[in-house]
Amino acid sequence: MFPEHAVQACAELDGTPFQGRLLHILPARAAPKTGAAAVLDEMDDDTRGSLTYKKRKELERQADADKSESWNTLFIRSDTVADAIAERYSVKKRDILDKDAGNMAVRMALAETQLISETKKFLEDNGVSLDFLKRKKRADTKRSRNVILVKNIPYSTVEDELRRLFAQHGNVGRVLLPPTKTVAVVEFLESSDAKKAFRRLAYTKFKHVPLYLEWAPKKFFTKTAAEISKEQAKANEQVASEAAERGATTIFIKNLNFDTDEATLVKTFRKAGKVVEATVARKKNMKFGKGGRDSHKKMLSMGYGFVQFETAAGAAKALRTMQGVDVDGYKLSLKISTRETQPKTAASASESDSSNDTKKRKRVSDSSNEAKSTKIIVKNVPFQATPKELRELFGTFGQIKALRLPRKFDGQHRGFAFVEFVTKQETMNAFETLSHTHLYGRRLVIDWAKADDSLDDIRAKAAAAVARESDVAAQAASISVDADGVAVHRSKRVKLNSSGNSSSKKNKKSSGHGDVDDSSQSFAKLMNAQSSSSSSSS
Repeated sequence: MFPEHAVQACAELDGTPFQGRLLHILPARAAPKTGAAAVLDEMDDDTRGSLTYKKRKELERQADADKSESWNTLFIRSDTVADAIAERYSVKKRDILDKDAGNMAVRMALAETQLISETKKFLEDNGVSLDFLKRKKRADTKRSRNVILVKNIPYSTVEDELRRLFAQHGNVGRVLLPPTKTVAVVEFLESSDAKKAFRRLAYTKFKHVPLYLEWAPKKFFTKTAAEISKEQAKANEQVASEAAERGATTIFIKNLNFDTDEATLVKTFRKAGKVVEATVARKKNMKFGKGGRDSHKKMLSMGYGFVQFETAAGAAKALRTMQGVDVDGYKLSLKISTRETQPKTAASASESDSSNDTKKRKRVSDSSNEAKSTKIIVKNVPFQATPKELRELFGTFGQIKALRLPRKFDGQHRGFAFVEFVTKQETMNAFETLSHTHLYGRRLVIDWAKADDSLDDIRAKAAAAVARESDVAAQAASISVDADGVAVHRSKRVKLNSSGNSSSKKNKKSSGHGDVDDSSQSFAKLMNAQSSSSSSSS
């Protein structure tokens, strides 16, 4: 542990026999630094000073990129959030970032929350364990050496681009890129290739932004790629068999690109069998003719549709072989439709097809998680945030019973807040959903608060503390010190004798009301001791 101990061990043990051999001990050299760390070490002060702040900061970040934890795992660029929501709802990006159209900070926070929830769902469906997100001390988490988390990626990124980028440094296994384009997962077959890719690609420019890389935790994948593929094939086979038994000829399609039309669906699915009809669910464009994106379209796609085959065998084949097929950059999700293709009732059919999955997920969530109370504490609240904004943000997940933002004497809040909901389920929804959300660029840190710390209880505790302080101050003010060093309390003269005990000038033969009580004596001792110390120091 200490250098002097190493020098002593080297001097005393060099040349000594050990199990029939002589030990030869030499001082070791530090491992040579590579990459940005080596560049920084080789620079002298003048060269380093000539660098711009941006360039010097970039080199420092590259040198520290291999630390156990540098960024929030589910970090999302605000630009990516705006691009994703703009494309999803067919609006312009400037409409989302319009500061005059409601509260922009809350709007962006809710959009980020929605993308994070979808990202979690995608990762879980692809065999990723999210238990590490619940750990408070993530810096102590053991890290994998062949799985890399890729963050700060532009929304226009596609999976093939990332695969080609990382494949330049070794053999790549799995590459996961959620439809939200928030974070990607790259798995290498060899840890040496992963280390080389991490060192060379960390904080390097990809398109127009730097890549943020982080080593994934150990046991990041709960299942191997082969196991997931086998389970998916088995599930597809079961769905196809069910469709054949029921004689279903119509399949329900989710995750459609908003630009995908009926002709594209017919062209894609006729490989499985003869297509009778294809329908994309649409809604009326409320901004038709008013300018802006898609203002020339009277109807807008809702992201799902139906394909009806001539035979049940064609529908079964599509469910078996075309699950997850890529159409216009989106991987489609297929299932049996509960009713025939009817454009007028497309919305109700969508609700019927997806309601079972939603209920199942809700039941699982309710049973596996239990709120500790109806009250949470929100830390790291940005100082420009207002109670109205917090109420608008957290009110999305349930009815708020009370919201308190403690303030300092100057009126500025202290950077944390208490939010209390009516029910525990509402509290759990907010706790799980907003745990990775940013407000005004700061990540909200949410934890459970004590349920008994209500506003009335806190006020009662504060009033009791103020009363105690007032009593002490009044009692201290009743004691004064005269010129002779005598502490006077309630018109009684109490003086410290040479042994440190108090004595009264009056005759103390009786112990009646003329005597000074214990508290008075303690205060007298305190005041006279202070007076003695001050006089001796002078």
